[in-house]
Amino acid sequence: MTDAGFQSPDESGAVPPDHDSAEGVVSGAASSAEGVASGAASSAVAGETSADSQRRYPTRVVTMVFTDIVGSTRLKQERGDTAAVDLMAEHDEIVRRLLKEYPDAAEVKHVGDSFFIVFERPSDAVAFSLRAQSAMRAEFGSAGVPPVDRSGTSGRHLEIRIGIHQGEVRVKEGGGGPHARDYFGLEVDTAARVQSVAEGG
Repeated sequence: MTDAGFQSPDESGAVPPDHDSAEGVVSGAASSAEGVASGAASSAVAGETSADSQRRYPTRVVTMVFTDIVGSTRLKQERGDTAAVDLMAEHDEIVRRLLKEYPDAAEVKHVGDSFFIVFERPSDAVAFSLRAQSAMRAEFGSAGVPPVDRSGTSGRHLEIRIGIHQGEVRVKEGGGGPHARDYFGLEVDTAARVQSVAEGG
């Protein structure tokens, strides 16, 4: 199941109108999300049978969510590295705070300003995505409404694009690092590409 929606803004600074619909939210991504997905790829072992592969990397149907900050490079150029990193840290805190409300969901990877998250239920993935974009608008403003930061100066505007895709993936247990489970396969790549056609909201 793949849902598509927005068309992505470029790094030139053109920001599209705000969107509240689920149709818009369930599209999405930036090219950096594809880097998150590519890190999960795995090559087959020579001579390995299908049964061997299934035992090593069992399959599972999950709903995948990729998130990405729109125009993060431009944000660093305009705000400076330190201020941009501070804003991105606020973004990360919002995403993780909301994610705690979905016990069946898991953060798989966080690379740069992109998250790769899996959900057991598509409805949870959509609800999380809508709430995440709403929380970002509340904190950072929306298109056409420049926010004002806590010091009284403008420039806190930040949007995220989100892609949602459900598919059958390979599961790698005990991958090391902060996360005990990794996911890979064509459907993960597809989920990242869904995000790559999004615009912020």
